[in-house]
Amino acid sequence: VHTQGRAFGARPGWTRGGGRVPPPPPPPVMTPILPPIQPMAPQQPEAPPEPLPPVVVEAKAIYTFRELLESDRRVQAAVVAVAIAVVAVFISIVVYVSSLMKNAGKLGGSFPPTPMPTVDLDDIRSAISQFTPIEDLLDSTTPQNTALIWLAHFDNSGISFSDPLFKQRYAMAVLYYATTENSDWTDAMDWMNGDLHECDWGFVICNEESSQRVVTEINISSNNLRGILPAEIGLLSDLLHLVLNGNQFFGELPPEIGSLALLETLHLSENSFTGALPETIGSLGNLRSLNLSNNEFDSTLPVTFYGLAGLLTLDLSSNNFEGTLLDAIESLNQLILFDIRNNNFNGQLPQTILSLTDLDYLHLDNNEFTGELPNSASFLFERVELTLSENLFTGPIPGDLLGQMIMGVDSEGTDVSNLRIERIDWHSNRLQQHMPDMMSTLTRLGYLDISANLLTGTIVDLGEISSLEFLGLGGNDITGTIPSNLPQSLRFLDLNGNKLKLGIPTEIGTLTQLTHLGLQSNDLYGLLPSELGQLTKLESLDISGLEVTGSFPSEFGNLSNLRILDMSENQITGELPSEVGNLVALKSANLKVNNITGPIPTYFGMLSSLEELELRFNGLSGTIPTQLANMKQMKKVLLDWNYLTGVVPKEICTVVDEDTVEFRIDCGIACLCCGTCTNPDLSAACVILPRSCQNRRMLERLPKKA
Repeated sequence: VHTQGRAFGARPGWTRGGGRVPPPPPPPVMTPILPPIQPMAPQQPEAPPEPLPPVVVEAKAIYTFRELLESDRRVQAAVVAVAIAVVAVFISIVVYVSSLMKNAGKLGGSFPPTPMPTVDLDDIRSAISQFTPIEDLLDSTTPQNTALIWLAHFDNSGISFSDPLFKQRYAMAVLYYATTENSDWTDAMDWMNGDLHECDWGFVICNEESSQRVVTEINISSNNLRGILPAEIGLLSDLLHLVLNGNQFFGELPPEIGSLALLETLHLSENSFTGALPETIGSLGNLRSLNLSNNEFDSTLPVTFYGLAGLLTLDLSSNNFEGTLLDAIESLNQLILFDIRNNNFNGQLPQTILSLTDLDYLHLDNNEFTGELPNSASFLFERVELTLSENLFTGPIPGDLLGQMIMGVDSEGTDVSNLRIERIDWHSNRLQQHMPDMMSTLTRLGYLDISANLLTGTIVDLGEISSLEFLGLGGNDITGTIPSNLPQSLRFLDLNGNKLKLGIPTEIGTLTQLTHLGLQSNDLYGLLPSELGQLTKLESLDISGLEVTGSFPSEFGNLSNLRILDMSENQITGELPSEVGNLVALKSANLKVNNITGPIPTYFGMLSSLEELELRFNGLSGTIPTQLANMKQMKKVLLDWNYLTGVVPKEICTVVDEDTVEFRIDCGIACLCCGTCTNPDLSAACVILPRSCQNRRMLERLPKKA
């Protein structure tokens, strides 16, 4: 153990000539090996001190050794502390980089393995702040901030923020991060790949002919974009087409959309946009196609909207727009398609709408429009499609047009000799008077629905309209008879709820393309024509509430596609034929309130798809066939008010004993799975009584309420 130039246990001596006398031998104690002592310059001799006792020398040596050990422990602790600090710094760096990767990468990003800043963050923030509020750039929760981080740390394009196209890349980055709020795109298609030019990202088209590659089209439909449409979309000043249909956008349309002065196509349908349209939308002077359908926009259309004079197609359907259409609509005179159905528009149609002479498709249905239709045959019938249903239009269908047709022009002098309308849907209004004769000349018509109005008179001759597939005249006050020369092309024929008389013409059996036939609730009577059995494509047949007679035609067994059959409240007699078992597609059969007799056919058990069977208020007799238990889809079986006897088979009870099945029979039938008589206050005896008896009771089992 060393001291400063002196060792314990030795006393140096000096001769007069300056020579060193060898030291006496050390005492017998264990001392550490000492390093060599540096030679000292000669000094004047001092009085030698008294030698220390050996015990003291040993104690001091041990103390010094412990002191050095303690010093070594402090050094080790310091080294450990430094190591911990280094690890903490490393972890902080990893967490920071991971945070950047999380914010900037998501699933759409593609970044270098070791992100290195390519530009000073403050400089790039300062550059971006000229078109994005600085508070958005400083807020770590905004897509603008995330885009900023991506540009500073993960973008390898090398573009300078002084480059005119820098804002294009920034706007695209903001659009991506604004629409990945809680989920990723279905397919990112290389978006946010910092090694690629934004024109090489998917869903993007650029102008490759110019000296600079500028984005001209973004088409990202049905790709799970969820979030707001950011204001930075207005930075894409060269954009011609923006299509974002079928995503999950919400919030309001940003006013900056008006900055896209070159925009020709704006399609944002099937999203959840809300609020009023911004006034700036009127700045899109080059717009040719606007589709905002199936959103939640509301309020009235801004006056500036009518300045979009170049529009060819306009679809605002299925929103919550309200208010009236202004006279300024005449400025939209290039429109080919005008669709505002399923909104809350009201008031009368302005007469200036007649200026839209190029319209092929006009859809105004399901609004609150009032007043009479414009008195112009050419306006109404020169369209390809004209739908006005579910409004409050009143008055006659315009024009006494027969005379106009003879002259070949209408009241405005327009040629109406070859009208091209294909679709008329005016149902559910308050239109009055009769069907105009002109309808018989609409030779291109494929769809005609003027049901649920107040029309009178007779059905005009439509036999020459060989393209007519849909004819809906139900819910009016039409009189006369059913024409025998209806178009052979008909697939849907609905004449219900009128005042048609006489019988069902047998010629209807020649309309072999029919899938729906509705004649219910008229004044028709006479024999039920067996020719209806030739309608083998029929899926729905409703002849209820008439006074037709005769038996159930066995020819109806040919209707193998029939799903709904309603012959209730007629005077059908006789037994049901075995051919009933051929109606294998049948889901609902309603034959109540007739005079059907005989047993319930066992063939009903072959109808495994049957869900509802109503045979009540007939004269059926015999027992309930066990085969009804094969109706595994059974939801409602009403057999009461007949003359059935016996016991409800246990197999049926197994099916009926479900909380979803309604089953009714008369009280005279033993039933272990039924409830009680519906009139328990009457006689205690449950007996079969004549139909005229007022004490007739029935058993019922109704499904439990949810």
